[in-house]
Amino acid sequence: NLPIREDRNVGVIIAGLSLHKPKTADELLHMLQFGNKNRTQHPTDANAESSRSHAVFQVFVNQREKSASVSTE
Repeated sequence: NLPIREDRNVGVIIAGLSLHKPKTADELLHMLQFGNKNRTQHPTDANAESSRSHAVFQVFVNQREKSASVSTE
């Protein structure tokens, strides 16, 4: 369980989460695979063989304006 807290300066935070800035799609996929390998599973009362687990994987994409090539000739 990850504790959820509220901070006056930054807002809602979840202790134990980390922020990464992959540079390529391959790095992003590697991070997703790594996270899936580290997920834990626990049985439920209804199913002793349950594979129920939860994960949060957020991707923020920033778009930059393409700069025009300027020739100084």
